[in-house]
Amino acid sequence: MDQGSSCSLMSATLGPSQDETSTVQDLLTTHGLVDPLAGFAKRARLDPAISPGVRNRLAQAHDDIKQQEAQRMSCWPPSQEILLQSVRNALAWKPAARAVPVLQFEYSEAAAQHNFDVLKQHDFDLEKIMKSDPHSPLRPGSEFRPVPILDPIFASHPMWPKARSTMLHGAHYFLTPLDDDLRKKDLEEAILFGNHKSAIKHGPATMAALQKEVTKGWQLPIPMKNLLEIPHLVMTPVGMAEQMKLQASGERKPDLRLTHNMSMVFKSSGTSLNARVDASKLSKCVYGFALSRFINAIVELRRRHPQSPIFLSKFDIKSAYRRVHLQGQAALQSCVSTLGLQQAADPVLALIGLRMTFGGRPIRMKRTILPIQICCQQIAFWRKQITKFCYNIAYIPDMMQSHQRIDEIVLFGR
Repeated sequence: MDQGSSCSLMSATLGPSQDETSTVQDLLTTHGLVDPLAGFAKRARLDPAISPGVRNRLAQAHDDIKQQEAQRMSCWPPSQEILLQSVRNALAWKPAARAVPVLQFEYSEAAAQHNFDVLKQHDFDLEKIMKSDPHSPLRPGSEFRPVPILDPIFASHPMWPKARSTMLHGAHYFLTPLDDDLRKKDLEEAILFGNHKSAIKHGPATMAALQKEVTKGWQLPIPMKNLLEIPHLVMTPVGMAEQMKLQASGERKPDLRLTHNMSMVFKSSGTSLNARVDASKLSKCVYGFALSRFINAIVELRRRHPQSPIFLSKFDIKSAYRRVHLQGQAALQSCVSTLGLQQAADPVLALIGLRMTFGGRPIRMKRTILPIQICCQQIAFWRKQITKFCYNIAYIPDMMQSHQRIDEIVLFGR
């Protein structure tokens, strides 16, 4: 399951404090803390107890953030009145009935042949097919509430312009060109290679996961025999990663995660899809700063509430990668097969990935489609490091036990 993670911090006051009767909004207004790191760095300039080296680094971090985002951060989130009314409007929206897509999403040879015929009739313009019906689940953004409804909530967020574009048009791969003859040779090599041993080892589980994605409309089945006829199509192998999954109880249990190896280097071209990505056109990956930002936030909370426990929580958005559509050509470059995975009665088919994949280099950046999740991606893995710096910290594995997640409720319309 592909998930987008977020985290929150809060302090539970056990005794009286100077902020006992203050609301969260009052505290933010009083201390000027739109960003905990920015607020801490600003005070650090004036605090003689902080060493010059630390003061300079924090001041530089504050200046960098201020220079790049001060204008937007100063007006996001919107005022409480506007935010609450915008959320009410978003929750009141009801989606129109979905239309039956022209493509078929069942794992069968008949459905695969039908899909190829439809592609051929449209000159293999998958983008045109996807956008032909505004009520079809094929259309980019169909998982989300309409952009005009979300605009009042996120319009001033620095990540919203890219998120908005991705919702409207789908995610895109910025690739350097590859000679078409080399692409076809790579495709032939990919067909011969099949899939990774990890996927074949867990064949039934891998096959079940892919078939489930077909029924959800995330993967489009097409016949293996017609692959070379489809322009721009790129195929790469899948694997199955063994991992430990964090449960709501805090326990870890063995789990499997489907992966898509877009870093596979083919002999004919000597390159991979990920290697051809133009990194200069991708959003910056800022997750690496989340740990320092949370440590600073915790230090600031401890300063305000010396005797209060600090609670750290993490929650996930289910199937976050699969919420977002790929643009037509990006989808054609995200093809996999079920070679070596099928059971006795299963046909071998190719599957075109219509949603973001777990393994594409641009996709980790594209998760900025969820702007309110952006800074906290890896916090679950950092909680042990954080507790080394501060005392009296409790980790809450899943806040969903006590409340619904406003981000998922507001963003997703179905």
